[in-house]
Amino acid sequence: MELEKLATSAVVAELSKTDRLSSFINSGDKEPCWDGNIYIHEGKNRTKKNIKKVATQVKGKAVLKDAVKDKIKYPISKDDLNAYMMNGGTFFFVVYIDKNSGNTLQIYYSPLLPVKIGMILAKDKEKYQIEFQRFPENNLEKTEIFINFYENAQKQASFAGKKLPSIQELHNQGILDSLTINYTGLGNSLSPSSFPKIIDGKTLTIYANVKGGTVPIPVEYYESIHHVMMSNDDDLPVSVNGKKYYDNYTIITTAENIEICIGSCMKIISPNMEVSELPLTVNVEIKINGSLRERIIGIKFITAVIQHKIITIGDKMFCCNIPESLLSDKKRENLSNLLASYERAQAVLEFMNVKRDLNLQKCSEEDIRNLNLLVDSIAGKKPVKELPKDTNRVYTLSIANLNLAIKYIKNTNGYYYIMDYFGNHFELYWIL
Repeated sequence: MELEKLATSAVVAELSKTDRLSSFINSGDKEPCWDGNIYIHEGKNRTKKNIKKVATQVKGKAVLKDAVKDKIKYPISKDDLNAYMMNGGTFFFVVYIDKNSGNTLQIYYSPLLPVKIGMILAKDKEKYQIEFQRFPENNLEKTEIFINFYENAQKQASFAGKKLPSIQELHNQGILDSLTINYTGLGNSLSPSSFPKIIDGKTLTIYANVKGGTVPIPVEYYESIHHVMMSNDDDLPVSVNGKKYYDNYTIITTAENIEICIGSCMKIISPNMEVSELPLTVNVEIKINGSLRERIIGIKFITAVIQHKIITIGDKMFCCNIPESLLSDKKRENLSNLLASYERAQAVLEFMNVKRDLNLQKCSEEDIRNLNLLVDSIAGKKPVKELPKDTNRVYTLSIANLNLAIKYIKNTNGYYYIMDYFGNHFELYWIL
């Protein structure tokens, strides 16, 4: 059984199914480290204009059917890896051949870019077990893999064999300007939201742009990146039943979902997929978070969504699946009571001319007690039960991020009340 010929034929056949990839691969190992090249054509007609070339190596291995897995390891010598690195990278194939029938069982690949090889060679060995993954069946994905390999190989060729700085080292030197990642996707339905899905499971290199530099430096390499999250803000009005509640929102995109975070208390979640029909039905997730002002507007917004079940963002309408736990009369009453308590607290702070927003997220139990004390005494006009040792002093009442100056004043009824030190006129006198 001529394994190399069978392996080469399998790879050539797979590449021939694409519109833009062609190959010239020898099966006799005439070159010391390479079997040939893969060519990336500019268009589907495979013209010779702007052809890009990728060096390749193909190895065949006779195995039984049960040896086929999603990932395998294959040994490559130190000398070969060095040659691949100094060549600017090599696209390596391993083809599993059925040892009984000679049929192709699975094609695996490893994109041996200079940065990746440098990481492998950091441990000094004579031979290394390199991880390979399944070569995709989708023809667009095959082409994407080679285009991105070529683009990264071009960027990394001048850094082959050199010690690369880390992100932290560049940061410590004060020359790190920005970090970039690049991936070229193919297809007619590409959009910003498709990026996490496109690169999920792909290899990825992070490049550092340094101040005054002209060429990005490869600083980190990831063999298989997953759980990519992309966040961006959008300035479109968010309204319910014609009433605007927010001027903007944040979109968090993953390979699976698109989450639109509205204010601090609500997010709407939909699958990351192309949708042509409107309105779009989405799931709603609610959690009361944020500062005091954020929670007040958040609860008003939530109440409106529960009532009308439709959110309008810009000119796009979303039908909302409201959690059953929010639809009961008791839950609505609880939201209403919570809103009333927040509004009462905000009214007291505004009465005291407090401009800063109260950070409820950082409120301790003592902060909540102080807030209730303030609301009961000023808004509720209730006397203070526990008095400080010296009622003639001006005290600081701390509530999370707020420090309020207050004074204990004795009323004609004999009880003490809290007064806003800066919002009232007091008589000052000295005893000589």
